[in-house]
Amino acid sequence: MSSDLIYDVGLNNGDDTAFYLSRGFRVVAIEADPTLADAARERFRQQIGTGAVTVVNVGIADHDGEAEFWICHINSEWNSFERATASREHSTHHSVTIPVRRFASILNAYGVPHFLKVDIEGYDHLCLEDLGTVPLSARPRFISWENWDEPGSLGNGHHRSGTAARKGAGLDLACELGYTRFKLIDQSTLAALSRGFSAPNLADSLARKLMRRFSRGRSGNGNLLHPLTQRGRLEKAFGRIFPMGTSGPWGDETPGRWLTPSEARAVFMTAEKSFPAVMRPRYAINWFDWHAAR
Repeated sequence: MSSDLIYDVGLNNGDDTAFYLSRGFRVVAIEADPTLADAARERFRQQIGTGAVTVVNVGIADHDGEAEFWICHINSEWNSFERATASREHSTHHSVTIPVRRFASILNAYGVPHFLKVDIEGYDHLCLEDLGTVPLSARPRFISWENWDEPGSLGNGHHRSGTAARKGAGLDLACELGYTRFKLIDQSTLAALSRGFSAPNLADSLARKLMRRFSRGRSGNGNLLHPLTQRGRLEKAFGRIFPMGTSGPWGDETPGRWLTPSEARAVFMTAEKSFPAVMRPRYAINWFDWHAAR
């Protein structure tokens, strides 16, 4: 494991990679969309020149070769091997044929990172599964992935494994890989979900409710409440903006306390009820990131 290396699997516009660079890490950034990969090479031209960033333009799959990939025209975060994902809300979209690789071959080529961030629209499990090819003591200290519930397909007969088809399978898989501490982060707020009372979450919820009220009244005072939200507090702490869609902090710098596997499972099973007061964007229901540490 390289202590100064982070993998950004699902690079998108590069905001997460920029944050990791600001924290002093090297980044291997993996992106399936050729247009987004080209944009990242331009954005990080200087860092690529110094070796701080490596952009790998491939899709992660369960085989090496090529596959059909769907590009969403209105929201690149919905790009996916699944046409249904790229066409959400009747979005216009088109397909491209891209190179794909097993994640294990990426690890062999670039080394094992200190932190592995994965957000590839339902195919995150492929990265977690291939961590099993790495000795336990050498696996990333921290990992994060977007929660998945349903099985999918690459559209060419390469289906997800039965492991990924179970609800909450990512948590089970991470436990099997030797990870023992967990947090479930609401991507729309960057707050950690919990079953019991949480003063920061209560403050976040109240601030958002007031911001919503001011917004309806067309008052600019709502912006003054942003620093009271969890996202606002994190932005102040790190001195940077975390736009919607970014993963935010990671590892020990995430909010909330680490949960045991049983606590994390209980929080996950009641996720919709455990944080009911948070105002989420219309498309953000069940939009959670798992963070794990070993």
